[in-house]
Amino acid sequence: MSRMHYSHWYGRPNDRLKLPVEGGFALRIFLCFAMAYFMSYAFRTINVVIAPDLVRDLQISNADLGLLSSAYFVGFGMTQIPLGLALDRFGPRITEAWVMTLAVIGAIIFALAENFNTLVIARILIGMGVSACLMAAFSGFRAWYAPSQQGQLASAMLVFGTSGALASTWPVHLVTPYIGWRGVFLVLAGLSFLAILILYFGLPVRKQYQQNRQHQQHQHINNEVSGSHANL
Repeated sequence: MSRMHYSHWYGRPNDRLKLPVEGGFALRIFLCFAMAYFMSYAFRTINVVIAPDLVRDLQISNADLGLLSSAYFVGFGMTQIPLGLALDRFGPRITEAWVMTLAVIGAIIFALAENFNTLVIARILIGMGVSACLMAAFSGFRAWYAPSQQGQLASAMLVFGTSGALASTWPVHLVTPYIGWRGVFLVLAGLSFLAILILYFGLPVRKQYQQNRQHQQHQHINNEVSGSHANL
């Protein structure tokens, strides 16, 4: 395998990646996506734990709690079509990093909210912000990993997502008496910002993503042509 030359302290290669990625760099790409997806699931399930605190502090009803949970999915669904276009245009690194800033903003707004309407707006922003976490990962996996690894990568991502859901239950229940639900969301905002930095500095640049996508498309066409000739 040809060596990759690194031009930055954070180790991003400055030439075309060897396909498929292997070893430590393959693990690094996966973990960049996995942390973001971990945060996605943490945001998804966090309301279950802090619900009693929201009811006590903001006097919201059980129906309001249900609407608050659904607001996340409203924001999530709103972005899917533009998200697909952005992934094709800009690649997973830039798309997910920028989109996830909405989750950071939403978490901060949620932490500072004084009424139900503000909570809903914050949850919509959070849903929009984490909407790229899985699709961006699948887009990157398709470009940089071997086809035989796709199923394993998808399963591993689901494990990380479930871990995020678990992390937002018992651990949050332990720390909430000390920092409050507002503090919890400020911590989530900080962790989400960390995930953005990891995505931005840890993933290959857009040029490498496009080169690898083109390479795979050409390889797929060649395989189809070869298969057609074999059948003749």
